[in-house]
Amino acid sequence: MSTHARRGPHSRPVRAAALLLPALLAACAALPVERPAGEGPARYLLAPAQPPPGSGARADGPVLEVMRVRAAPGFEGDAMRYVRRPRRLEAYARGRWADAPARMLQPAVVDTLAAASLFRAVVAGPSPARAALRLDLRLLALYHDLAAEPPGVRLVLRAALVERRSRRVLATRRIEASAPAPADGAGAAADGAARALDAALAELVRFCREALAAQAASAGATWRRASRTTPGSEGLRGAVSAR
Repeated sequence: MSTHARRGPHSRPVRAAALLLPALLAACAALPVERPAGEGPARYLLAPAQPPPGSGARADGPVLEVMRVRAAPGFEGDAMRYVRRPRRLEAYARGRWADAPARMLQPAVVDTLAAASLFRAVVAGPSPARAALRLDLRLLALYHDLAAEPPGVRLVLRAALVERRSRRVLATRRIEASAPAPADGAGAAADGAARALDAALAELVRFCREALAAQAASAGATWRRASRTTPGSEGLRGAVSAR
């Protein structure tokens, strides 16, 4: 008598399904994972990738007040913007900023300029502190440029350094920075934004240094007179004399 069990009529389909199961599992693993319907988008901080360089405050420097950053239309909220076609802003559905980028920029600017050895103190405005200078900033653009080759994050700021007592604009500059971000998605955009912010902050430090030096060369006598009457401005002359 044969020891082999008699195969039923359904044995072949079962064996075929067993052979196909590993391939089906591999195909499913390659599919993108969908977020649960009740789970919100991921949140990302806009912060420098590197700590601010510098040795800290300068004892004979002026006090600087960094005002709240204003945002241009299209960049006011917490949406993470990207561009695939010129002049068309879109937003990532699965990622958002932790707060409006303009609000996250102010503390990054304060920390960087406080460490730049240009100012005796740097405070976030509006503040009751008696500051000689005010820094106004406007966020003109922050987006993941997927239409560029290679793709990257673009950050554009407008800076104005103002003498508070006279309300005179000492200098202005348009600051543009970019960083590679070849991958598509909010996470890649956040990483690229951090590197672009590093470059923009470095340019902002150069702007302040050059503006102080230029004013010291052209208006030193005026500032010496103002320092005797304007609280907080007594260190303005010294901050720029060695630059």
